[in-house]
Amino acid sequence: MILTVKALLIALLLGGALLVWGLGLGLPIPGVAAMAVEALVGLLLPGAAFPLFFCGLVFLLLFRPAGESGGGGRPADVHRAVTALNGPLQGRSYSLTEREPVLTFGRSGCSVLFPPNTPGVSGNHCRVYLRGGSAVLEDEGSRYGTFLMPGGQWLAPHQPHPLADGMQFCLASPAVSFRYTETPAQPYPHS
Repeated sequence: MILTVKALLIALLLGGALLVWGLGLGLPIPGVAAMAVEALVGLLLPGAAFPLFFCGLVFLLLFRPAGESGGGGRPADVHRAVTALNGPLQGRSYSLTEREPVLTFGRSGCSVLFPPNTPGVSGNHCRVYLRGGSAVLEDEGSRYGTFLMPGGQWLAPHQPHPLADGMQFCLASPAVSFRYTETPAQPYPHS
């Protein structure tokens, strides 16, 4: 009886650790499955629960997913921002977050709102959004287009284009340009 209780306790510990690891990936299923397997092994073969727990612990330590921070078991955070380099919004910076994953650019009802008389900027010009954890730029069918710099590569309307750290883009002309940046988020100090 005591051996079975120990086996179940070990199962809960390993399952909990795998659950936290799975949540760090956004996938709770591996931890729940591990708890179920450990509990079943603990009930059927109580002597095998500890070796299975040890193997699971080694797995957690050796096969940490890429991008996971060493400290808290959660993925490393990235601060994503779009900053106006020139034009009427020069110097302003706009954050792109998981909570607010879309920035819309234009003169009407947009999150990056231009004055009504801004030359070449459409009412709903373009947008930058997160897709699969990466930033994407898409022209919304604007009249004068959206361009990547340097080189002035014109984006086809409604065709997503991935953004990388440091990329610049223009709305209508180089007179209205932005830079996309990704920087590691600063951790909160421990109290």
